Amino acid sequence: KQWATAVAVEAFSMQTHPVTHAEFLDFVTAGGYQTPSLWSESAWAWVQTAGVEGQPKTHPHQWFQAADGTWQLRSLFEDLPLPLSWPVYVTHAEAEAYCRFVGRRLPTEAEWHRAAYGDHADWRYPGGAVSPEAVGGGGHLNFTGWTPVPVGSAEQPANPYGLKDMHGNGWAWTATPFAPLPGFEPSPLYEPYSQDFFDGAHYVVCGGSPFTDAQLTRRSFRNWFYWHYPYTYTGFRTVQ
Repeated sequence: KQWATAVAVEAFSMQTHPVTHAEFLDFVTAGGYQTPSLWSESAWAWVQTAGVEGQPKTHPHQWFQAADGTWQLRSLFEDLPLPLSWPVYVTHAEAEAYCRFVGRRLPTEAEWHRAAYGDHADWRYPGGAVSPEAVGGGGHLNFTGWTPVPVGSAEQPANPYGLKDMHGNGWAWTATPFAPLPGFEPSPLYEPYSQDFFDGAHYVVCGGSPFTDAQLTRRSFRNWFYWHYPYTYTGFRTVQ
């Protein structure tokens, strides 16, 4: 919060909803994991050994194919037929490859904030809420459930830009490497908290997941994950 800074954001268009399992399945069945041009050099090298027992990766980490060939999802407590309307959770590398597949890209951190908060510099929480308790439903935010919900079905309305699920139904990858904001100084209470991850391999994520306390949806909170760490509840949406 103390390093807040104003930035200029050029015009862009954002997908109204997070990418779903159904949309990502198009990428999988079209051979996205077998197409090197969709991946950065380092991501393509990762794909070659990131599958089961060091084999090439062919699908998101939580997916698997049953004996009858149908796609299934490993959720926290059970295996399910792939819920096509749920947001897909993938690594940053997979999100970037999908964006190239559809001819779009990931939003920057600044673009995501512009889309989530618009011109409301005084909004501390999504939708202008003044406290975590007032944030309201967003997927299963605040541990009210153990899975995402179908995209667009969460109880909060679309924001003024027509965007749904901007918080609570999964963290959202951005194209922005996690780095210090101007004036950053490590907190004496926990100096390594963030600066150990200013390495160009961690990327800013926004929004919150079903396993996120509502306090962490505040505008000033910055979260980040490693670019190919698969055990996160993180999806994405595309921009151009």
